[in-house]
Amino acid sequence: NLNEGEEKRNLKALKDLGLSTYVYNVLRRAGFSTITDIVVFPESKWRKVYHLGKKSAKELEAKMRSIGYRDFTIEL
Repeated sequence: NLNEGEEKRNLKALKDLGLSTYVYNVLRRAGFSTITDIVVFPESKWRKVYHLGKKSAKELEAKMRSIGYRDFTIEL
């Protein structure tokens, strides 16, 4: 069960994460719109996200960790 704070955080829009325009556009084009979309995305499929390279993955990892997802990683 998620507490109320976690639910609000997970429903936060992708655009509110403060990602670079490039990473935001890569994720948006891949169909992501909320933090929940990122959290529930299967780890094995990250390498299939078109144009998500190591630098972009590191930026996303850092941002997710900064908002409380300490164990969030992307394996490319």
